[in-house]
Amino acid sequence: MSYTEPVAFGWVDDVVVGMASDGNIPEIKDRILYWPSLLALVWLMFSLIADSDPGEGMMVPGPLFTFGFPLLSAGIALMICIVWVFHRIWRRLLSTLILPISVILIITFIGGW
Repeated sequence: MSYTEPVAFGWVDDVVVGMASDGNIPEIKDRILYWPSLLALVWLMFSLIADSDPGEGMMVPGPLFTFGFPLLSAGIALMICIVWVFHRIWRRLLSTLILPISVILIITFIGGW
């Protein structure tokens, strides 16, 4: 297979070629991440459920889901942010900082710290 021949999807000389017919399109590595925002929404929902007054027979998340896991995920996100500062990947840095900031705000205002 020659380099000028278009490829829909497959391997060309041990390099994965995407859906583009042009092999000269650069890969975008600095993109916005959505998982920190979704995880922040999950921790917010757990905190709101735990903050409500449960009736008899209702299950509410315990302190592991309202304090432990959110703090753990915020710490991991901060470590990832430190790596992205050194790689100068600014969009990923800003989109990941949403998670630690929102966890701090959730614990401060809803958790009662």
